[in-house]
Amino acid sequence: MADDTRLPEGMTCGDCQWWEPNGPGERGGECQEHFQFATRYADDPACEPVVQMWAAQNLLKAAEFRLQEEQKSLALYWDLTKRYGYDPDAEDPWTWLERQLAERREMISVLEESIGMAKRRTESIAYYLRVYIHAHQTDNAVPQHLEAEALKAVEGLAEPKQKPEAIPEHSFCESVMAGPNSAWHIRELTGVGRKLGGGADTKSLCGLKMGWDLDVEIVEHHLGHACKRCVEQFRSRPRACGSSYPETGAGGAEGENAEKALTTKPKSEHRRNS
Repeated sequence: MADDTRLPEGMTCGDCQWWEPNGPGERGGECQEHFQFATRYADDPACEPVVQMWAAQNLLKAAEFRLQEEQKSLALYWDLTKRYGYDPDAEDPWTWLERQLAERREMISVLEESIGMAKRRTESIAYYLRVYIHAHQTDNAVPQHLEAEALKAVEGLAEPKQKPEAIPEHSFCESVMAGPNSAWHIRELTGVGRKLGGGADTKSLCGLKMGWDLDVEIVEHHLGHACKRCVEQFRSRPRACGSSYPETGAGGAEGENAEKALTTKPKSEHRRNS
């Protein structure tokens, strides 16, 4: 591995996505094995959940490592101050120490908060992946390498509240339309503006063909990224609020929006074609 891609001392390949010794946004080295993993699947929309899962896990590990380094640094400051009793700028050593401790504690507090958020995000994506894999098992639409990587990604993480075994076929589309995993929720889990899949030759999350791109604009329609068969299959079922979906084109804003979501290309595609 070249000098500019070596991981810092104490870390091994697999502990981080990007190592940032100069602060967030200033990448100092890349783990080539992980970089190649991301680029290998970058052009396959079906692999997006795995890449997201991998990134969330490694960002969490990197944050935990940086927290450990800050804690070591805190101990080092204390040791040096006790040993020398003064700082190089001739500032009162106790004033200097108090300021340094306050800064370090603030940094540790920020990192701990970030780690908590990263853990919650990782657990959410882990649940999403379990649902994603289960929903494809009947149709055999998941490539074998994707299923293996996804199962590996969620191994050892917190168990989801709802076991995948209890989720029926095509339930991902149903959950988007009627369950707790709304389109907004899925969009948040996968990142604003990131695609879940798309294109005329791309399979939907339940294994069926779709004829339009999936991005944040079409996701806003809530019904727009469910496949047509699932829309028809679940349209007559009760929603979470107790009401039923209106028939497409039968009148009312919701029916019209559902039809529009299924047949209208997102604005981003119009921009690409213009």
